[in-house]
Amino acid sequence: MTSHQVTLKVLDIGLCTRVTDQTLVYICKDLVNLEHLNIQRCRAVTDLGVAELHKLKKLKSLNISECELITKDGLEKGVCSEVNEVLEELDIHSLNLDQTALVMISEKLPKLRSLDVSFCFNAVTDTSIQVVFKNQVFLHTLKMSHCDKVSDAGLTGMGKVETEGDDEGPIMSTYDDAEPHPRIYLGSRAEEEIVRDARRKRDVMRMCEKLTMDNFTGYSLARMKGLRELDVSSCNKITDVSLTYAFNFKELVNLNLSRCQQITHEGIEHLVKNCPSIELLNLIDCYNLKDEAIKEIVKYLKRLQQLELRGCNQLTDQTLEAVRSHCEKLKFLDVQGCRNMSPELACSIGSLPSLHTVLMSKPKTDPTPISARPMFKNNAFFGLLRLH
Repeated sequence: MTSHQVTLKVLDIGLCTRVTDQTLVYICKDLVNLEHLNIQRCRAVTDLGVAELHKLKKLKSLNISECELITKDGLEKGVCSEVNEVLEELDIHSLNLDQTALVMISEKLPKLRSLDVSFCFNAVTDTSIQVVFKNQVFLHTLKMSHCDKVSDAGLTGMGKVETEGDDEGPIMSTYDDAEPHPRIYLGSRAEEEIVRDARRKRDVMRMCEKLTMDNFTGYSLARMKGLRELDVSSCNKITDVSLTYAFNFKELVNLNLSRCQQITHEGIEHLVKNCPSIELLNLIDCYNLKDEAIKEIVKYLKRLQQLELRGCNQLTDQTLEAVRSHCEKLKFLDVQGCRNMSPELACSIGSLPSLHTVLMSKPKTDPTPISARPMFKNNAFFGLLRLH
């Protein structure tokens, strides 16, 4: 079949479980003009098939995500067999790779504009991600959701800093070799992790305050000046330090910080001033955020169209009042699980002319169906009011 489609440029066979290595052999042999290939979750594909991808010299976009049998070896023989200046989009999320694989990808694919390494738990570390920041300065999309080995040290570029005359020595990317501290039994591993996170934040903050971007040896996320979409959801070692020193993107439109539970209004304050173009902001389950953070968001993000605050249970009606006063372009609002908010007030923001969807939790105290209660006058503005 492929021999009769030699002019084909786009091929999407994702989720096709019967696609095998032999399928890729024929594709790479006959479809030499292919520019976009998607084999997502074609789980029968192994390194033998992926190794054939080096024959597709015109390939610009490749999705091989969720193919668990693909490893670094297949990539090394395929798209990374030599420096590839054609490939622009690569989706490898949920692959079983190590950090040397990500370093190789970064060095061999210098023209990438979009990179998805989400759920590549072992590949994305403070060390490997800085190599990405070094080589992929033209990325406009970076997704690394659930890569929980990444911390402030990696995002700010401080993980490899060495300073002269510093008695405490350099901060290492994993902090395993950091200065010794007396072991104190705190009763649980969770408490120990809290202490480590606090120490991590303190140390990187200290380094950021000492040094500028011009006199340290690491590479920061801030190098990607043209970044338009960033997903660091569930990277829970990220704190206000990263938002303060690594987030400075004038063109950033879509930002996902969901389940980054250490961020507070202090980081948000810097974020919204340095990234004024954000239109879609996801803060789901960032339960340390208070009303002060949302007030900063709605004050400075004039283009905001979608705001997700589900699970931010410290937020109150002050947040809703701020949204109603400042969000002239907001289209979508999710406040499910914000138990300190009044459903009546949440509904009343229907006065915003652009708002078409509000997601909120159904109140538990009043048995009267919410649809039967007269809560707002401007319900005509809503395209969807969903209660959970």
